[in-house]
Amino acid sequence: MSMSVDRHIHVVSFNVPYPADYGGVIDVYFRLQALHREGVSITLHCFDYGRGEQPELNKLCQEVYYYKRRSLWRGLTSSLPLFVAARRSSLLTARLLLDDDPILLEGLHTSALMLDHRIDRKRCYIRLHNDEAVYYRSLAGRERSWWKRLYFELEARRLEQFEHILEQAAGVFTISRPEQEKFAGKYKNILYTGPFHAWQQTEIKTGRGSYILYYGNLSVNENEEAVRYLLDELSSSLPAELVIAGKEPSPQLQAAIAGKKQVRLISDPDQNTMLDLIRQAQVLVLPTFQPTGIKLKLIDALFNGRHIIVNSPMIAGTGLEDLVTIADDPVALRQMVQQAWETEFTDEMVSRRRAHPALPDNRQAVTVIMKKCFPVIPPAASR
Repeated sequence: MSMSVDRHIHVVSFNVPYPADYGGVIDVYFRLQALHREGVSITLHCFDYGRGEQPELNKLCQEVYYYKRRSLWRGLTSSLPLFVAARRSSLLTARLLLDDDPILLEGLHTSALMLDHRIDRKRCYIRLHNDEAVYYRSLAGRERSWWKRLYFELEARRLEQFEHILEQAAGVFTISRPEQEKFAGKYKNILYTGPFHAWQQTEIKTGRGSYILYYGNLSVNENEEAVRYLLDELSSSLPAELVIAGKEPSPQLQAAIAGKKQVRLISDPDQNTMLDLIRQAQVLVLPTFQPTGIKLKLIDALFNGRHIIVNSPMIAGTGLEDLVTIADDPVALRQMVQQAWETEFTDEMVSRRRAHPALPDNRQAVTVIMKKCFPVIPPAASR
């Protein structure tokens, strides 16, 4: 750890970032860990809507404050996106006014405080977790419920208007290259850091695994859509068992899986079980139909899994295309799964994965943030 004084940052998180068990909070938690390892003192402010206080965060942060997220529907009359309006807090603003240290806002979700004239925008930095307007419009296009579709479309429109707050930030850190390129064409101080994640090095087993795996948060529409695609297009020609693993599958999805031979559902596995599932699989099949951001399940797969088959939206703009197999139609998907099932994973494949220059690295990513937030950084002590 590099030890220094006078480097303190406020981090404002859209949710309580522990346990680190889904994409957004994984990125937040391991960014806190990376800053802590660099000797940065952190005051964490997080909005809570069900996770509760987490003592584990005190190991990384000097202070942790919790704020109740307001009901989304209370923001219906606001011109702000609902998830932004729900995270306005006068108490948070008052605490941030007690010093002049940098503020890292996690997502557009927490950036309403920049509208307060008392907050110096020169100390505000935003971590973008997604191109939110595009993401919400995509959700609207895939939603069956008319009122949810209306909500997503309303959020997309408000986000397009609110996005201009990025112009006022002292720095904006994107999670993907395509988003960095898009926003750099519109705003200043747009920097790429990539995703933060749990892995220090690859932990991939050679040889052969014993099943095919899809995993993700199954309560999320885009992941349920991916599972249904696999059930429709792959399950009739499987060379081995297909395991579907993830959180909170709907009763409808459970029924759809139960009706398929050679397909097994593992509901709500804990983190250790999920990691073991990834490492023991022969093939990881990870399509997505939501082309924004970067999927942290892909990072988990690259550090821990054998053969990885994706479609173009999962891998676009990552620089990692040559570490996966891309299958964009059902015929290619079936062919690539069969081929991967028959191919042993070798030491040479592991070495190639491990040495790839585009594999996300937390230390490189945190250096980008620190150089921007703390322009003069003392030389790091040896680690």
